[in-house]
Amino acid sequence: MPEAPILACIILAALVIILAVMLIVLTLRNKKLSRAMNLRLKELEEVRGRIAMLQHSLSNLRRGGEEVSFTAAEEEAPSGNIPEPEPEAPSPEPEILPEETTVTEEEPPRRQEEDEAPEQEPLPRSVRSRRPDHIKAIRDRELFNMMDRMIRDEKLYLDNGLRREHITSRLGIDKNRLVRIISDNGASDSFTSYINGLRLSHASLLMEEHPEYKMDKIASESGFGNVRNLQRILKASYGMTPAEFRSTNCGQNSAVPTKTAQ
Repeated sequence: MPEAPILACIILAALVIILAVMLIVLTLRNKKLSRAMNLRLKELEEVRGRIAMLQHSLSNLRRGGEEVSFTAAEEEAPSGNIPEPEPEAPSPEPEILPEETTVTEEEPPRRQEEDEAPEQEPLPRSVRSRRPDHIKAIRDRELFNMMDRMIRDEKLYLDNGLRREHITSRLGIDKNRLVRIISDNGASDSFTSYINGLRLSHASLLMEEHPEYKMDKIASESGFGNVRNLQRILKASYGMTPAEFRSTNCGQNSAVPTKTAQ
C-alpha cells in the first residue's frame, strides 16, 4: 500500500524531532549545571584565597612576636662580661628625736552630737514578743469593722435565715476566727448574740417610730421571725416582756444590751 511508507516517514520524522528536542533540553540543563558549578568553584577559590590571607597574616604575627621576644632578650642580657653587682651601702639608722620634739598625731575632736547622743537600748523580749499579737489584733479589728459595716449597711441581720456561714464565706475566714473577732471587738460572746443585739436595736426603733405596730409585725420585720423568739431574747436580756420593753424603752434606743442572749 502506498500509505505505509508515508506513515513510516512521518513516524521517523517525529522521532527525529523528539530526539532533537531532548538533545536541546539536555544541552540547556548541562549549561545551567556548568554555570552553577563555575559559580561554586569561584566561591571556593575566594574562600581559599581568604584562608591563605589569614594564614599569611597569622604567620606574620608569629614572626613579629618571635622577633620582639628575641630583641627583648638581647636587651636584657647584653653581650660581654657581666659586671658583679656592687655591695649595697648600709642604710642609715633613723634619728631618734628627743622626747620634747616627738610629734604625735592628735585624734580629731568628736562631734558634740555624737558624745551627747544616748545609746539606744534594745527593746525587752516581752515587747518584741507582743509585736505579732499586736499586729494580729489590729487586723482582727479591721476585719470586724468591715464585717460590721457590711452587716449594718446591707441590713443582713433582718434576714431570719442568716447564718454565720454566709458571713465567713464572704469574708474568707473560718468560724473560729469569726467568733474571735466578735468576742474581742464586738462585745458579744458569739455570732448569734451579736446579730440578736442588732435585731433588738432595730425592734426598739420600730417600737418608737411605729407605735401602731403589733409585736408579731415588729418581730418579723426585725429578723426574729416570730414573737416567741423576741420574747425569749427580751426575757433573757432584760427580764421583760415585749410590752414592758416598749413602755420602758420607747424613745431610748441606746438602752439595748451590749451582750444579748443567744
